[in-house]
Amino acid sequence: MDIHGADDQPGREPPIVRHYQASELLPVVKGPLHDLLQKQPAVLGSLQMVSGLLSVGVGIVFAASQNMDESLFTLFRVSQLTGALFIIAGVVSNLLFKYPELLATEILGSLKSFTMACAVADMDIHGADEQPGREPPIVRHYQASELLPVVKGPLHDLLQKQPAVLGSLQMVSGLLSVGVGIVFAATQNMDESLFTLFRVSQLTGALFIIAGVVSNLLFKYPELLAVSLMVNCGCIVVAVVAACLISVDLANWSALNDDHMRIEVLELCVLGLEAFLSAVLCFWFFKEKRAKSQ
Repeated sequence: MDIHGADDQPGREPPIVRHYQASELLPVVKGPLHDLLQKQPAVLGSLQMVSGLLSVGVGIVFAASQNMDESLFTLFRVSQLTGALFIIAGVVSNLLFKYPELLATEILGSLKSFTMACAVADMDIHGADEQPGREPPIVRHYQASELLPVVKGPLHDLLQKQPAVLGSLQMVSGLLSVGVGIVFAATQNMDESLFTLFRVSQLTGALFIIAGVVSNLLFKYPELLAVSLMVNCGCIVVAVVAACLISVDLANWSALNDDHMRIEVLELCVLGLEAFLSAVLCFWFFKEKRAKSQ
């Protein structure tokens, strides 16, 4: 860490040197809501959005199948109002990463004051007074060293895209698929549909729950990137096979199994969502893996 100077120039009087005291290193100034964002509030926000959508869907079903005066639940649109409120709360929680000012005006003001207090500092090097009776040593001309670039952590660019949010959506949709599969297993015989025979809903739901868990663990365990990529690729393949089996069942739609077929249509929509989430994550993971290998 020594600083090497240039050779003395001949014929030049040596100037007086001063003794300098190095200034203290400033602490790393954290961005607004740094500690809060480390807890991944966007994950819980995504769960709020999904639960809100589910509540709105339940409210729509009640509004279509029940009269207004049959229950307070339908009369006051409880499910729709709470669902819409939770959707808004989830959207705001997800926007905190880019717009910290959405948290609260007074909290942001205090954080800004703290940041400015840390940033406004005297960067000059102050020297001590010259000591009398001391011979002035020869001064050398020094060149300041270059500033080192900030070293990014593993998967920094990938984690900026919040893959844990999509992973949470995978987990919720997987739980929904498992629930639908349990309902089918309890109300339908094994040979009535391919959906029930091959336990399509339970298998796809369990696989997407695993994929969501691995995607959420990437924040603390970056070495799981390859595992998450393979799991999500497997999810896409399984989702395509499951969609084909459901399509065969829908081709045999009849009035006797009308209720079950409607639920299979719902499961097909959930599979489409799960496959889309896995495709987006696979694209991000493959891009990050290729960037690391270069």
